[in-house]
Amino acid sequence: MRRLPLALLVSPLAAPLAVWLGSIVRGVVSHQVSSGVGNPVAASLILLFALVLFSAPVAYASTLLIVWPAAAFLRALGVFRWWSMAIVAGVAGAALFPLYLHALEPRGSFSFFPGAGAVAGAAAGWAFWFIVARGDPAAETPPGARSALLADYENRE
Repeated sequence: MRRLPLALLVSPLAAPLAVWLGSIVRGVVSHQVSSGVGNPVAASLILLFALVLFSAPVAYASTLLIVWPAAAFLRALGVFRWWSMAIVAGVAGAALFPLYLHALEPRGSFSFFPGAGAVAGAAAGWAFWFIVARGDPAAETPPGARSALLADYENRE
């Protein structure tokens, strides 16, 4: 895991980005128009800034306490894949996101699309896997399968 420091630094930022994009899609699909907003692009960027600001503590903490150990465990089992990281982090996000919103409740009301926590967690888990596994063929291909794929390819020529 040569790229671990980069993954620990960057992958948690995928969570607020995913929630931001999901919120934009929800607003477009449900035809929600914000009243009193002069510039929807500026309002959207302010929402992104607020999401990053308020979600960074829980995103970085969950990456350090859940995603990183899960990645080490999954690698030891030989199932360190994008989908396994997305599932583990998505379950963690689905559990932690509502708890964090409840903790923030006295400071304001927050309403996100259904499954926002799972989407945020899965995005961060996938980003972690992508950064760590990039350039590492062993991270995606099961042991022995790579040589079988190469042998199959070489036999075609």
